[in-house]
Amino acid sequence: MTSIKMTTLTAIGLCACLYSAPAIAKQTQSAAKPLLPDAVQSISDWFAADANSTPDIPGCIEELDPVKKEDLHAVRDMLWQTYQQSPAGQALKETLPAPFILKGNEIPSPPPHALKTGDKVMPFYFLGKGNLEGPRPLFIALHGGGSAGGRAPSPHGWPVNTQEWNTQALLAAKTYPSDALYFVPRMADDNDGRWYYHYCQDAYDRVVRAAILHHNVDPNRVYLIGISEGAYTAYRLGAFMADRWAGAGSMAGGEPLNNAPPENMRNLAFRADIGEKDTMFDRVGLNQRYAKALGKLKQDDPNGFTLSINVQPGRGHGIDYKPCPEWLFQHQRNPWPQRIQWKVIRVHGRRKEQFYWLAMDAEPPVWPVYIDARIDAKTNTIHITIKKEDENGKRIQTDEIPLRCYLNDQLIDFARPVTVVRNSQQVFSGPVSRRVDVMMRSLAERGDPCYIFPAEIAIPQTPDTKAGGDTASALVQIPQTQRKALIDALGKAGPNRGELLGALQSVRDQHAAAAAFLIINMPQCDRLQLKKDFLTDQVELAYETWKKSPWGKDIPEQLFLQYILPYVNLNERRDNWRRDFMERLREKAWLFESPIEATIWLNNELNDIFKVYYHATKRPKPDQSPYESIEAGYASCTGLSILLADCCRSVGIPARIVGVPRWTQVQGNHNWVEIWDGQWYNVGGTGSDPRDDDWVNERCLTQTDPDQWFHSIYAASFRQTNLHFPLVWDMDNKDVPALNITRFYSAKKEVAIDVPGDGRGVVEVFGGGEIIARRTGEKSVPFTLATGSQYDIRITTADGKIHQKILRL
Repeated sequence: MTSIKMTTLTAIGLCACLYSAPAIAKQTQSAAKPLLPDAVQSISDWFAADANSTPDIPGCIEELDPVKKEDLHAVRDMLWQTYQQSPAGQALKETLPAPFILKGNEIPSPPPHALKTGDKVMPFYFLGKGNLEGPRPLFIALHGGGSAGGRAPSPHGWPVNTQEWNTQALLAAKTYPSDALYFVPRMADDNDGRWYYHYCQDAYDRVVRAAILHHNVDPNRVYLIGISEGAYTAYRLGAFMADRWAGAGSMAGGEPLNNAPPENMRNLAFRADIGEKDTMFDRVGLNQRYAKALGKLKQDDPNGFTLSINVQPGRGHGIDYKPCPEWLFQHQRNPWPQRIQWKVIRVHGRRKEQFYWLAMDAEPPVWPVYIDARIDAKTNTIHITIKKEDENGKRIQTDEIPLRCYLNDQLIDFARPVTVVRNSQQVFSGPVSRRVDVMMRSLAERGDPCYIFPAEIAIPQTPDTKAGGDTASALVQIPQTQRKALIDALGKAGPNRGELLGALQSVRDQHAAAAAFLIINMPQCDRLQLKKDFLTDQVELAYETWKKSPWGKDIPEQLFLQYILPYVNLNERRDNWRRDFMERLREKAWLFESPIEATIWLNNELNDIFKVYYHATKRPKPDQSPYESIEAGYASCTGLSILLADCCRSVGIPARIVGVPRWTQVQGNHNWVEIWDGQWYNVGGTGSDPRDDDWVNERCLTQTDPDQWFHSIYAASFRQTNLHFPLVWDMDNKDVPALNITRFYSAKKEVAIDVPGDGRGVVEVFGGGEIIARRTGEKSVPFTLATGSQYDIRITTADGKIHQKILRL
């Protein structure tokens, strides 16, 4: 026998001990411990739903806190048990009855069974032999024969296939390795005569699920082998479904490279045996060319490609069938390879939606697609290269393909931020959490305990002229300048991406840019959890208050986006306060002609309206949300400021939290509110006029330092900046952007800006990327600005002309 052999990695023993079905079964008594009974019941109901209906994950599950590492196995075991006991799991039990156990050297006479798949029926034998204690290997063994070419009087009426089926069963009993289970199917339709048709793919998937779930099969020791007609499918579906198998073996068959992409074999043990004289249909030539292609890939990637292509000397179409399954039997699947090569093709009209830890939910706009994905454990970075073919067949990079990366603790370090680089461009960087909803969905997709992934990162396609699908439709109303940032933000949303897209599509067209502003600038934790209805309410109600308030016409859009639209100020709990506060307050607040007058009323009545009072020790925590303060009845300066700012925003008054982490001479910090009425004003004690100085203004003048971060004054911003608001109760939290406004308190200067010509004009002052002040006046308009800064001045005169200049103080 001449042989072209290449050795490589063998078993990943850890996979079997961590993820085998017996390990799961042993731990089910404590499985539900990390989750409350209501959550477990919701999970059970979800698995009980019709699998074809793809029901949404229950909201109560999506809102669960991230899973702790120490709880991960218990949650996974609970999910597996629930899946096993669900109607879908029990249906799989009926799919694959108990195996017929062979004894000694008897000639097998097992009972045949039948598997309905699509509109076909696939007869099969299910055999077991040898030592079957513990996790068991499974072989799916496909017989030779093929198509009757329309001559078969019935789907199972061609005697050639019946004979080949019985021969394959005999080989399983007498020749193939012991200590294993064998699923030996018969061709479902002799006039089709192909093992790779779509209904066959469905059958193999269900059989593997059932074997793992109910027959103690090791998910990392499932093998696909075939003879002649079956050998062609061992090539095709070996490559197409490589993530399912530990190995694939072709005996007396061969396939062209395009039918079984060799790059897909990177993490699969693959062996082909062919007779030296098997020249019909160029079978030996096909194997030799395939060996050459695999050899080149192996040379370029020594850590991949476990393969053995063997030409048996002197043999024709009949060969020795023993070596191939014995060789495969030595190898196990690695379900979490650090590198994946995936050529995405269709086999009998179907494509693969998951491949190891990658998923492709939507049809790619181009065919074929070439994906090379690697994980660098040292840097916690996922590198993905995606290519398509141009008109000349040359492979070129493309960003048109949306993907999801499934992740677990074997692939990344959850304690560090994860970075995703696609085609040399960073598309995601941030923390990743373990989530129950992701575990549920990934289990349902493949029914494989090794593929119960606790986390995922969505990587949307780039929205250019070739973009399609839900992302592109949501971008129609988004300004071009926002689109890349929005795509990046959606890419960081993981399984919550659909909720964010839903919000973009639910708001009115003219409000879509505001929804995009929120998604682009929101903290990463919010991208992972905020829901469509919450965000839609924020956008639509904020627009209503802006446009209907008596002063709305004088509020620039930038200030609306930054200081009315946002649903949060600092790191407080995300309460849906807007509609409640608007309905309580707007009728009275809108009786006033200016934001300042309305704020004086709000500040004076706040305690009585909400029954919340200041107390430094009785409040439960400093960073209380509005409803947390209302429930407690007490709040610190921070909690009261958050409540007041949200009240202002609910009636269309721009408001923001301002604070100093530490005074220079007095211990402690302080937070307060600023509101906008042509410029920013500090809201002082109850009922005070923001235009009057108070103790905060006086202390800021003498006990702050703009050059020392912990003695500076910060204004919380929703728009991303290069600074963060120091949260003295959580100094490691850098999620709240900020502006350093110290000099507006400690180094103020009165200036007058001249309006060109004789008429009135609107004067706008910009600094730090946003508007600082805006007033209408004649000839000379006064402002209070900070020294040591440069400002951009824009003056719109009565004749509509715009005049611009730079002011340095």
